Amino acid sequence: MSGWTRAFALVALTVVGMGAAGCMNCPKPGAVEQKPAPVRATGPVSIDLSPESDVNPVKTQHVFVATVRDANGNPVSGADVEWILSRSGATSVGDIVDVDGGKKIDNTYAVSTTGSSSYTITRGNDNPADDVQVGPGQTWCVITSTEEGQSKMVAYAPSIRNWDRHKAFAVKNWMDMSWESPADATNRVGTPHTFAFRVFKFSDGSPISDVNVTWTIISGPDGTLTGGGRTAATKTDGSGWAKVDLNQSTPMVGTNEVQISVVRPAGKDECRCWPESMLGTWTVRKTWVAPSIAIVKNGPARETVGHSFAYDIVVTNTSDLELRDVVVTDPLNSAIAYESSNPSADVSGSTLTWRLGSMAGGSSRSIQVMVHGTQTGGPYENCAMVTAEGGLNGRSCVQTVFAAPALTIDKSGPETASVCDPITYTITVSNTGDGEATNVRVVDTMPSGVTTNDQTEWNCGTIAAHESHTFTITARSNETGSKTNRVTVTGDGGLTASDSVTTNFTKCVLSITKTAPADRKSGRPLPYEITVTNVGSTDARGVVVTDAIPNGASFTSASDGGMCPSGTQVVWNLGTLAPGQSRTVTLQLVATMVQGTIRNTVMAHGDCCDEVSASAETRITGLAAILLETMDVDDPIEIGGTETYVIEVTNQGTIPDTNVVIECTLPPEEDFVSAQGPNGTQFTSSGKTVKFNAVPSIAPKDRITYKVVVRATGKGDVRFATKLTSDQLETSVNETESTHIY
Repeated sequence: MSGWTRAFALVALTVVGMGAAGCMNCPKPGAVEQKPAPVRATGPVSIDLSPESDVNPVKTQHVFVATVRDANGNPVSGADVEWILSRSGATSVGDIVDVDGGKKIDNTYAVSTTGSSSYTITRGNDNPADDVQVGPGQTWCVITSTEEGQSKMVAYAPSIRNWDRHKAFAVKNWMDMSWESPADATNRVGTPHTFAFRVFKFSDGSPISDVNVTWTIISGPDGTLTGGGRTAATKTDGSGWAKVDLNQSTPMVGTNEVQISVVRPAGKDECRCWPESMLGTWTVRKTWVAPSIAIVKNGPARETVGHSFAYDIVVTNTSDLELRDVVVTDPLNSAIAYESSNPSADVSGSTLTWRLGSMAGGSSRSIQVMVHGTQTGGPYENCAMVTAEGGLNGRSCVQTVFAAPALTIDKSGPETASVCDPITYTITVSNTGDGEATNVRVVDTMPSGVTTNDQTEWNCGTIAAHESHTFTITARSNETGSKTNRVTVTGDGGLTASDSVTTNFTKCVLSITKTAPADRKSGRPLPYEITVTNVGSTDARGVVVTDAIPNGASFTSASDGGMCPSGTQVVWNLGTLAPGQSRTVTLQLVATMVQGTIRNTVMAHGDCCDEVSASAETRITGLAAILLETMDVDDPIEIGGTETYVIEVTNQGTIPDTNVVIECTLPPEEDFVSAQGPNGTQFTSSGKTVKFNAVPSIAPKDRITYKVVVRATGKGDVRFATKLTSDQLETSVNETESTHIY
């Protein structure tokens, strides 16, 4: 039955000896067979039986547990115990049902042995509360009775020598009665509470009237029972119920303990009678509680303006009583804007209201409110309040500071750079505000002509207040000119910033000149002067000048460390030329061609400088270098004698000498005799002049010889004159030979 507890064996029952005058004499049970006692062994010294006294409804079973102990009080296993159910007296009832080990002799006598292990005797149901625990040194016996009366159990340990300690006694009172005692309960302070105790027959459930039930307040807040005192006496009515009301003298929280004493009145039936006896005592608790309610509001201590966040509100009925008319209100601060809530709120201006109705004892209700801050500053306080019936109320507040992020971005890089050199851009994005910036994204846009292999977009996520992120990009430009590189950062809430850097990309520009004589004779030195100039705006590094030696010339020397290891090319390593700086080097060749034009080209280049070149041409002409020699064979000579003049012409030049003409002039003291030209060259003689016909050509290094014979006609130191002309000579070559005539 709801709210009631059925009990069968709660407290000891003292039964006064029956057999009062006027009672009927019922048949007595048969005699118990006597058995000789076994020889007692040493070791065990005492035995006890549990429970010693108890009350059970008829037709139920009861378990006795015997414990055999040694002198130190320790349980002893292996000790025999004899169970003797006495049938003496008119009210003796009961039978042995089962025994530990199954050594039942008859319904009044059984034998068992104490065990050495622990185990549980169950009643075959799902209620563990009625299980019996058996441990080492213990053994058990089960009895029952179909009628009211008393079972007297004797547990005898024959191994115990001491006659005063080898037996234990217990009494089991069987009644055809059962009861339901009130369960512990909880009430609101200041309200009355009714306790009810029911008594009925176990055999058929019919009510039992006129059972005395006494109620006594034994602890707790001041109060009174029915009749105005702390003790009240009642009787069960025709339905088996005995009831009493408990009232608080002053409403307050606490627990009253009320003792219930039940007395069975004297009575009799067809075969026995009994006196008034105590059925048992119980204690029931009545807890007085006051309604109470609590509210807790949680939210962030710091948030970003415009960022959605939640306030969590929890309302708790902190009592065991139901609360009604529960209402939560939340007037939002002017710096906080409402978005939504779960459950939905009634919105009136900036005030939110939730009508939660009734709440069971100990229950909670949760509310989540989505809001966002509308202005920076704070802390801004926002409070939620709860009210309930009986004037209950509560309040909980949260203070929130609203901050705002501010994004800045800085990009740095060189103002000028060479197109051949990598440059580094540094990007720093910072949150200079006092709130976190979310969904931050950085995009760097490369200008036309500038390339990079690095990342140019970054998802930074969230950047905390006063935090910075730095990125670097290495890039190159493949063309000259001014290039502007721009970077942009964006974030939630419309945050944006940008910065740019402009770099003028240049490359070194070289110019080169080469000078050489326009005309040069074959075999003569051929000098060159080479000048390299950095005409650009950046340093020209690693400047190298190369000059290939042309055909028709050979290397002699070079200035400024110029080297010609191969004999075909001269190389100068000039290093770095600053803008506007020039370097001049010289080269000395020798024209080896006889005639023609020598074209000499020089080139210069540097790191990231386009190659430049310059050329110079020199016309090479041959040299007909004529050597004229005139010799007299006989010197001195007498008047009348002859003299032979030998004339030799040698071409010491590099080209043939053409149309070579020899003309001789004799002194007055000599007369022409004869002449002989090379290879039969004809001549003419007229007076003192002898002229040979032109020799067509004299090859370089060739020599031709003429002879002229004269006769001395006068005395003196005379001069024989020779003149040579040719196509290659601009003026004649003249030679004289002196001869002494005596």
